[in-house]
Amino acid sequence: MTRSPSHPDRIRTATIAAVSTAVPVVAMVLVWLVLRDDLPGTLATHWSGTTADGFTDATAFFAATLAVCGLAAIGAIVAAARTTADAGLWIPAAALVAWIVAATYIASAVVTTAAEAPADAVLGWWIVLPLAGLVWGALAFASLPRSRTARPSGLVPRLDPPLHAGEHAVWIEHARSRVALGAALVVTASAVVAALFGQWWLAALFVVVAVLGGALASVTVRVDRDGLTVSSWGVPWRRIPARDISRAEVVDIVPAQWGGWGYRTTPHGTVVVLRSGPAIMARRTGKRPFGVTIDDADDGAALLNAYVRLAS
Repeated sequence: MTRSPSHPDRIRTATIAAVSTAVPVVAMVLVWLVLRDDLPGTLATHWSGTTADGFTDATAFFAATLAVCGLAAIGAIVAAARTTADAGLWIPAAALVAWIVAATYIASAVVTTAAEAPADAVLGWWIVLPLAGLVWGALAFASLPRSRTARPSGLVPRLDPPLHAGEHAVWIEHARSRVALGAALVVTASAVVAALFGQWWLAALFVVVAVLGGALASVTVRVDRDGLTVSSWGVPWRRIPARDISRAEVVDIVPAQWGGWGYRTTPHGTVVVLRSGPAIMARRTGKRPFGVTIDDADDGAALLNAYVRLAS
């Protein structure tokens, strides 16, 4: 069970959301103030290695960069205002976006101003600055208060009345993830764009990613005498036999504690995270547990425990 954040934790989360997205913007504005009298009308904004090969109007680039950073800040503030632990994912992501976008402007402005002409701009070591956003996002994540989560072994539901030898029952539940579906659609569109520009290897890569993401957009979980089966669009892709399971528990899953949504593998186990909330967690003897977030997890786990008892 995940408890609501305390008042100090909410203040701390809001502060980190504000600081982590504001610092890159402030740095960008300071650079603009320092260089504005010397800034050329056009900035080098695209690079082949460290050599400029794309250019953008300086004013438009600054405005677009400021707008994206503003959207990232709004996203972080909205995430901080929510009382769910998903803020642990959204705030670092917003901080990462703000840093990368602001750092890109800073690098472009500095190297273009230093060059005789935008075409002569050389990115040099400034290429490292946007990449440092990974460290910035990690710092934001590490600074956030950890959710206060009760960590019992989990509820172990039982059928009442119990299932007897020779009796058979089936439990089926469906789950859909808007996050996975949205990501799959975006990547599919990227594949089409890449194909139109003749980048076939990139299009093929996007197609593979879209298929993997689409597999988690619609998931069916089935419990029967064979054990626990997870399938997508009617195609089974993970089965845990009842004989390999020691018990089935119902646990609350928070995406931030498992590294996000999707197929998550950690030292603590493997979970298909489609949303926050209850999940069936199959504890296996000598192997890592496997779980999947699903509605009506109590009934599914109860039936699975019945088949585990019969298989033992």
